[in-house]
Amino acid sequence: NVRGLTNEARLDELLMEMHGVTWDVILLAETMRTHREESMVLDGGHLFAGAGYELNQRGVAVLINSRWASAVRNTVFVNERLVYVDLKAHGKIIRLISSYFPHARYADSHVDAMYTSLSRICTEARRKHYRTILGGDFNAEVGSRLDTDNSKVIGRFGLNVETSRGQ
Repeated sequence: NVRGLTNEARLDELLMEMHGVTWDVILLAETMRTHREESMVLDGGHLFAGAGYELNQRGVAVLINSRWASAVRNTVFVNERLVYVDLKAHGKIIRLISSYFPHARYADSHVDAMYTSLSRICTEARRKHYRTILGGDFNAEVGSRLDTDNSKVIGRFGLNVETSRGQ
């Protein structure tokens, strides 16, 4: 969750922060960009594919390191909450999905619509034998980790609040 990549200067700032770090792909949420569909080559040849919303709200993107730029096969901008890129690596297609779920003040119908879209995208990838990587801000309050919880899923410092969407 980047809380705003509203202009190119903020994208440059993100890339400067990543300098010296080994990375291949970054899945971004809450980019707050205003272009409904945007693909661009950034400094260094890195690819940015994002979907935004006119009011500088929401927004998702996939940032792809320049070494994988020629491997991109397809980009789909579903809406300001969901974008995916298909990339061919080591003979396999990998579907990279970035998502930004509605928060608790949205009606359940908005969340259900996201799950429906996400399910369709994942089902298609599975049917095509693609590998799938999903990342994003799921806006779910999952509570604190219990002794019976998987420590790789829930960290030690969760809030003591759990909602029905976080169960």
